[in-house]
Amino acid sequence: MVDTFFSLLDACVTADSGPAGLRGRIGVGVLGERAAWWVADFGDTTALRRSVDAPDGCDAALLLDEAGVARQLAGGEARPLQTFGDIALLDRFASRFVRRQGAMGLRLHAMTRGAR
Repeated sequence: MVDTFFSLLDACVTADSGPAGLRGRIGVGVLGERAAWWVADFGDTTALRRSVDAPDGCDAALLLDEAGVARQLAGGEARPLQTFGDIALLDRFASRFVRRQGAMGLRLHAMTRGAR
């Protein structure tokens, strides 16, 4: 389930071939039996990766639990457990890459808006 969620985030970013228009490191963490992180570095180029360790140097991060991810994937809504750092950067990320990618994108975008 977490892999599917992270694959959808990957797809949102890689489907858009234009310049990111963002600078910074964003992390999306999922807490479950063990933690998992999706990390995107935006700058002159974009790099995506996954990790079991919390990423160092995140400018912004969003933390979910597995139940929240399951609700997202099933078409529901989930509030983040916690957000860290530059919430405006999370919002710009969601607006740029996720919001335009259908229903899940709209829900992820709403999560970043609700984190304010």
